[in-house]
Amino acid sequence: MILKETNADLEEVAQSYDQLGLVERKLGNYISAKMYLTQAIKLYELSEPSDNLALAYSLNELGLAETKLGKNIEAKLNLMKAYKVFKQALLSDHRELKTTLINLGILELKLGNNLEAKKDFWLAYESISESLPSDLIDMAHSYDELGTLQRYLGNYVESRIYFTKALTVYQKALPLDQRNLKKCHNNLGQIEILLKNYDDAKKALHGSVSNQLKIIIV
Repeated sequence: MILKETNADLEEVAQSYDQLGLVERKLGNYISAKMYLTQAIKLYELSEPSDNLALAYSLNELGLAETKLGKNIEAKLNLMKAYKVFKQALLSDHRELKTTLINLGILELKLGNNLEAKKDFWLAYESISESLPSDLIDMAHSYDELGTLQRYLGNYVESRIYFTKALTVYQKALPLDQRNLKKCHNNLGQIEILLKNYDDAKKALHGSVSNQLKIIIV
């Protein structure tokens, strides 16, 4: 009974450190974020089993903070640990699992490990494409993610297809959501530039500017 109370106390302190670390990372205070998240992880490891999801979330946050600090090798190790725990505890189509894979892929690109990055992106792509949600907003987000992944993989034509689908769904589901519409137009514009379709790029980027002006006016 005493052990359970001790573990509960440890977990409560760990959660506080975890939340402080998240806030510090959001504020751009990455050194402070790393300090708090490291403390949270130590306490989670003392109080919880190795498949604890709270531990995985902290490892993921720590990896992101370390990436910002340029500590890419440490970030990779922590993101891989987070992915391992998520993989054990969550379904294969869970968003956190996909997000961690994308974070790992981006980090591998920074490290020059293009083959490893491609592997991570493909795993994330397959997971997302196999589980498109029925809700229009979630579907639009998924199309946007698929477009981004295909761009990372160098498949620009496929990327354009998904970004176009995302834009279409956003226009149908949230016609007044200027921020997401701006993002879709901007993504499309970048892809059209890569494909050297400059007239189409101009049209898409004009759409992005138009939506940005509406945001400012509102």
